[in-house]
Amino acid sequence: MIVSYLPEPEKHPLWNDIQRLLDPGKKFGPVDPEDELVWIAYDGSTLFGAGTTILYQDSAEIRLCGGFRHREWVNEAERLVTLWARTCGARKMTMKGRKGWARYFSGLGWGVSPSDDGTFFYQKDLVDGQHQE
Repeated sequence: MIVSYLPEPEKHPLWNDIQRLLDPGKKFGPVDPEDELVWIAYDGSTLFGAGTTILYQDSAEIRLCGGFRHREWVNEAERLVTLWARTCGARKMTMKGRKGWARYFSGLGWGVSPSDDGTFFYQKDLVDGQHQE
């Protein structure tokens, strides 16, 4: 299983499949490949997961994330996205999503709390010594 970001996602041969995996998350906003990094988890030509991230001044946000067979790629994807965020100077990471992500993220140092709109808010401190890589 390989996890990587795509420098030019719209030109990738799996772009249509990537879009389909991100469709459920698009209720939080459209994909903007000019401002967001697109990440994928794949093995050969089989796509298992896709997500987007965006960097703000002192934080990084996982904007959209979707896929299947999550247990096989979420930990590595989270590790690489966290490394990217720290390298870029982010002090925290956030994500808004469904409750189901808590089973993966809570064990990786993320705090989970319900939002007013029925979704869940996830946050990870990147400067706290206990979460350093």
